[in-house]
Amino acid sequence: MKSLLSISNTVKLLALSGLCAGASALAGQSSGQVYLAVGPNYGGSNSMQFGDGGEFTAVLFSNLVHNGNSVTFTPAGVPAGYAATALGSIAHGESSGYSAPGGDGGSATDVGDNPFVGITGFETFCLEDHVDFYVGNYYNYTLGLSVQQAGTSASNTPINSLTAGVAFLYQQFAIGHIVLSTPTQAGLFQAAIWYLQGQPDDANVGNFSPSNPYYLDVLNHMSLTAAQTGLVGSDPYGVEVMELTGPAGSPSGFGGASQDQLIYVPDTSTTAALFALGLAAIGFARRTRQQA
Repeated sequence: MKSLLSISNTVKLLALSGLCAGASALAGQSSGQVYLAVGPNYGGSNSMQFGDGGEFTAVLFSNLVHNGNSVTFTPAGVPAGYAATALGSIAHGESSGYSAPGGDGGSATDVGDNPFVGITGFETFCLEDHVDFYVGNYYNYTLGLSVQQAGTSASNTPINSLTAGVAFLYQQFAIGHIVLSTPTQAGLFQAAIWYLQGQPDDANVGNFSPSNPYYLDVLNHMSLTAAQTGLVGSDPYGVEVMELTGPAGSPSGFGGASQDQLIYVPDTSTTAALFALGLAAIGFARRTRQQA
């Protein structure tokens, strides 16, 4: 009898922990504003940017209002699940833009007019090669799986959503299983993402090569056909697309498409499956106890 109670309690804890994991994963809102910190090539301080790609530091806001030379905001925090190796913070020297203060001149002590200095965000990568975002600006975002610039797979199949290969690769980065230590590594990682998403090469980042180590990591887990298959409905890797659009007054215009970015938000379908498994196991334990 004690054994059955132990099993039942354990499964109840599993079900409850699943619910807690779901609540934590959904702590970030599905839409809001984002500020992207760039690297030295564009007047910023993120050393892991490589050419037009590589890492950008994303800081999410549940509320951000810009009026003249002042800005008020509420940071939304980093989504649950990111490893420390996939985090970054807004540093001095970010370029200024049309709608968000920035460009404190790189001072080591003076925050200047950039109110975001010191805020921790997560490292992200862009999905499209021919859609831009403008340095020093903030953008509206909505989470989803679709992309704003379709790609073409190696078999000439249109790619209209986040692919399984990119989702797997970014998940491994987000949870710390892949650690990028140099800008060159970040550039190779970016090139692998663009290829798996069916995007064209970019000589400023480095053209894709079949010997790309991050591409080979993906092929160790799935075929190329599977890796370039667009995800629909849900993502087992917990990765989504931050579909960026411009706020009023942006160069791309209100609602205009801007360069989509990646975000790790553990998939709630996994939580639901764990919860269902927990309920089934509780039912099994109860039936066993009644039979005894």
